[in-house]
Parts: sequence; C-alpha cells; structure tokens
Amino acid sequence: MWVSGYTQTLLSVSGKTVTLDVGTKKGVKMGMTGVVFIHQLVSDELVQLAIAKIRVTAVKDNIATAIIVEQKPRFEVIPYQQVRFVSAGVSPEPEVNLKSNLVAGPNEFQIESGKDALFYFKKGNKYESEGDFDRAKRYFQRTLRDVPDDPTVKKELSRAEAGIREVRAKAEAKRKRRALLKHADELEKAGDRAAAKGDIGKALSYYQRILDIVPNDPWMLEKKADVLIKAGKNRKAEAALRKALANYPELRGARSRLDNLLHKPGEQTLVRIPGHVLLKLVYVPAGSFLMGSPKSEKGRSVDEGPQHRVTISRGFWIGKYEVTEAQWQIIMGKNPSLRQGEKILLRKIDLNPSINDAPRITRNMLPVERVSWDDVQSFILKLNAATGMTFRLPTEAEWEYACRAGSETAYSFGNNKKKLVKYAWYDANTTAETHPVGRRKPNAWGLYDMAGNVWEWCQDWYGKNYYQYSPVIDPTGPSSGHGRVFRGGSWFSSDDRCRSAFRYGYDPKLRYANLGFRLVREVSQ
Repeated sequence: MWVSGYTQTLLSVSGKTVTLDVGTKKGVKMGMTGVVFIHQLVSDELVQLAIAKIRVTAVKDNIATAIIVEQKPRFEVIPYQQVRFVSAGVSPEPEVNLKSNLVAGPNEFQIESGKDALFYFKKGNKYESEGDFDRAKRYFQRTLRDVPDDPTVKKELSRAEAGIREVRAKAEAKRKRRALLKHADELEKAGDRAAAKGDIGKALSYYQRILDIVPNDPWMLEKKADVLIKAGKNRKAEAALRKALANYPELRGARSRLDNLLHKPGEQTLVRIPGHVLLKLVYVPAGSFLMGSPKSEKGRSVDEGPQHRVTISRGFWIGKYEVTEAQWQIIMGKNPSLRQGEKILLRKIDLNPSINDAPRITRNMLPVERVSWDDVQSFILKLNAATGMTFRLPTEAEWEYACRAGSETAYSFGNNKKKLVKYAWYDANTTAETHPVGRRKPNAWGLYDMAGNVWEWCQDWYGKNYYQYSPVIDPTGPSSGHGRVFRGGSWFSSDDRCRSAFRYGYDPKLRYANLGFRLVREVSQ
C-alpha cells in the first residue's frame, strides 16, 4: 500500500522528462522517487490509480526535474496530474505495483490513532485542498467522532462529499464518452495540446467532435468554455457553462467561472431601499489569496498567522461604502450614532475650507456607528424583509479578500504607511470623529474606507488561534466563541491597526462610536 507524503502537481511534460513546483517542500530531493496518480472509479469506488513512477534528477529554485522510469500502458502523463513523494524518514523507493494501479483505495485507507480532533480536522483540510476528497471525508468523519455536533466539521464533511460527487460525475461522464466514441481520449488530448498552444479553432474542433457524440459531457463543456473565454466569446462560453451546470449542478468550478464571466471585478449595482435610499454594491470575484500576514510584516500581531492561502469559491457583492446613518434610519426608524450628520457642520475636509464655506453633512454621508453585532443582525433581518433579498455580514475571509483586492502587502496600496492618509481616516489625519464615506481613495476593486473611518463587524466568531486550523476553502470562523470579529481600523486607530491583516474581536453586544459595518449580498440574487 502507498504511504502518505508530499503531493505536488506536474507543471510540464516533454517526452520522458517532467517538471514540478516543489515550493517549500524541502523533503523532495534529487534521487527521490514519486508516483503519478489519477482519480478513477473502480467497481463504483473512487480510488487513486498509479499510472507512472518518476525519479527526481535535479532540484533548483523550487522547481524539480524528473524522468519517467516506469509507465502503465494506455495511460498518458500530462500536466496538472498529481505526484506523491514519500515522507521524510521513509524509504524513497515506494512499493507501488503499476499492474494493480492502486495507490490508496477506500478499503485500504487507514487513519492514525491516538490523535486529537484538531489533528484529524487539519489533515482533512490538507487533503481537501489537494483535491483528495475521499481521504478528506474520512478524516472529517473521524473528527466528528470526538466532536459530533461541531458545525464547522459538518460543513467541511459536506464539502468533501460534494467534491467526491463532482469527481464521480466526471469519471462517469468519461466512461460514457469512451463507450460511445472510440478515440475519445486521443481527441481530448489533441484539444488540450491545441488549447495550450493558443490554437483556439483547432481546440474547439476537437472538443466539439466529442460533444457531438456526448453533448452533456461536463469536462468537455468546461474545457470548451475555457477556450471560448480566452477567445473573447463570452456568450458562447456562458451557454456552455450553463449547460454543464444544468446537467451536473455539483460542478463547483464551473459555477465560480460562470459568476466571474457574468460579472467583472469592481462592477457596480444599485439596490433601492424603501424611502428612496440607495445601497451601492461592488462585485468581488471568486478567487484565492494569502490570508494573514508574514512574520516580517511591521506591526504584526500573533493572531495574524500563520499566513495561509484561502479560496473564496463564489463571487459576491459587497457594499461600496460602509452602511450610512440614512440607510440605518430608514430601516430601523432611529439613528444611534454619536455623530449625527444633520446636526453638525463639516469643520474639516481635505483642503480645510473656512467654516462659512463648509457644506452641511447629511445622514446619507456619514457611516452609522454605535451599533452592536446583535443590532446589525436585527437591521439585516428587516432589510431582507423590505427588499426581498438576502444580505448578511461578510465572513472574515471575504472581508480581507475584498480589502486586499489582489494585493499581498500590508495595505491594499503597498507597504508604505505614509500613503495611508490618502486612503483612510485614522489617528494621523482626523479630529476624533467619523467622516463622510467615500472621501478617501478606494482600493483596486473600487471599495472605499476598507481601512479607517469605522471598524467593520464581520460574521465570524473571533478565534486567536483560528488560522492554525481554519479551512482553506470559504472559512467561516470558529463554531463558537466570546467575541465577534471586526476589521479595518477606525478614525481612532494607529496605522498598524489599519493593515489588511489586522484582526480584532469583542463582545457582540459592544456599541462604540467608531464601530460600524458594511453588507454582503449573494451573487445569485
């Protein structure tokens, strides 16, 4: 039976030579042997099939070069297939019988005993991130034996089961394709090669020959859509993705691609709230990002690590601005803010005009504050009833993803904190009060005041050590806690607390004059 170890992805294949990115896996060394494997259905069980052995001949700058030393007949080694190397301390010559194909099937799978629930949960997350959903499912099931009512573990188990359904659906479609079309695999590979070379017409021709025989094949529809997107034929790509999802709704990758095809980063929409008040929303695309901060970042807190890659699997709409006093009052019938816009004059704008020239601040300009997390939930319930839509607070991961807008630096605009005055109201440029929304520069996705002005509540419970075990796909925070997360800093904050990674949590009943929120709405509405 195959032993667990490092899993990597093939980058390129040229004859008998392959390359792969080993990243920080220092255990992958010259002379080590690995197994190339694929997922297949065998007797209605999802298994990993070994199709080739490779031996590493060189490792340089995190890129390993290897040669194929053994390969199973009728199977081709191609880019993006998975390779597993043995763990440190295990013989580098794995015992794999290519005649039987099996790397690790369901009946052979064993879980380490004597570990705590957190160990099993982290292992499940690891395998889920690698696309090994069967192993992930078994680790999550083992976790539930220790914490049977934990909603986070149940959610990840459900996600792993969805991954298994997706893999099985594609495997079943491939089996049907081979039964109906003699040279299906050859046509698919020819299409892949043409797509890799940028020959759009030829790639579409090969894929379409398969679809003419198997019109609902999900893999071919997804590949066809990807090629059409590259060619700028978005309407045809949309039709292909919709057809794939109509027959195979479990195709999560196709759904996120469709979201991002229909909407572009920074795209805006308006929601009319009763009382002629507008709520402006901005589209945030599905994608992945580095959450948290590196150890080298100045001002870093311990709860910002370890820095880890997170995937947001669905795009979403988020408020262009923080929720204002006018929006709150039209829904709740009162204004709880300490600084109420209609009662004061603006004493200070960018150019410091005289008091006589200063415009009057109205409630639709200032962010609402002195609202607790519990208050916000009441507001959202009433807003949803009034609009017929489903709004909510962003998860902590969604908030940081939107805040960063593709950046990996301390702030969305870079690491130079001297530039923060252009993007945020904080303790260096404010007179200890909130300011009208949208008066500083936005981030790359067109979102204002993600740093400064008022702190923003998130949906999650706060966990100081949460990043040590958080899921890598759509994390939603610990299943319980004593405080709710808020992010972004405020007019009262130092520049360090306005960094994209800075986290804070407090009692959900807390109300303070520098604490507000912004809203999220699902993209499907």
